[in-house]
Amino acid sequence: MIFAPRHADQGPPLDGPLADTLLEWLRGRLVVPGLCRFGRYDDPLDHAGFAPV
Repeated sequence: MIFAPRHADQGPPLDGPLADTLLEWLRGRLVVPGLCRFGRYDDPLDHAGFAPV
C-alpha cells in the first residue's frame, strides 16, 4: 500500500495486505508520520457484524 501524506514527507510503502494495514491503523497501532492516529479505545472488529439478507 502506498500512502502519500499531505503534510509530511512520503516514507516507504506500507507493508502487508490492505485490510491488515487498515485494521492496525483503526486499532491505533500504526504509527506513520503524516497519518492521523486513532485512540486505543475499542477494536473495530468488536463492533462489526454480518447478517445474511
